[in-house]
Amino acid sequence: MAFIVVSSSIAENVRKLERLVEEGLIWAADSASKFDVAKYQLVHHACQSDAAEDKLLPIRVAGMTIKPKESAKYLGVYIDSKLTFKEHVEYAEGKGVKAATALTRLANTTSGMLHKFIRCLFIGLVVPRMEYVLPMWYNPVPEGEGHRQGAVGIAWRMSKPQRLACKVMAGGLRSRSMEALDYHANVLPTHLRMNLAAYKFAVCLCTLPPSHPLQKVVE
Repeated sequence: MAFIVVSSSIAENVRKLERLVEEGLIWAADSASKFDVAKYQLVHHACQSDAAEDKLLPIRVAGMTIKPKESAKYLGVYIDSKLTFKEHVEYAEGKGVKAATALTRLANTTSGMLHKFIRCLFIGLVVPRMEYVLPMWYNPVPEGEGHRQGAVGIAWRMSKPQRLACKVMAGGLRSRSMEALDYHANVLPTHLRMNLAAYKFAVCLCTLPPSHPLQKVVE
């Protein structure tokens, strides 16, 4: 469960949150449910004009004090106070590297899996694992000459797991360029693959039926 409030000040947000949490605890008691208040997390998404002391305001419910944090994990995503998603990108990169390293152990030169099956595992397992809810934290990198915009740094970081897997699939050396590895492994470059995932999600949003609750928001 998540409580989200918006107002003109952090102090007002804190008052609203305390009231909502109290109402939630009352509902839980009436519904034979139990919420573990000790596990609650608080993140303030403040403006630059907000005072520094306001950004440290806690909420107090059920005799407990919940202090604000720089980030919180919700439904598998690290959401930070400035919505940069840097912590989540590090987390996703770590998951990808760990999974890609496991693939390299399956591709033993004498008794391991064939490279084409390693490719299937990478596309079907590793990529979805590290690109979970990608449209939330990735801004597509447009093609073209000159200065590149979008999440260039994120795309570069997320290419590390792909490089590990492609070296196994293509049998490349450590010094081989990423472009050559992608070509011989028959996989899209990282930024193009991530762009495609973001564009597919955008198309899904644009084709929602009128009965969907998000259709009016997207329109």
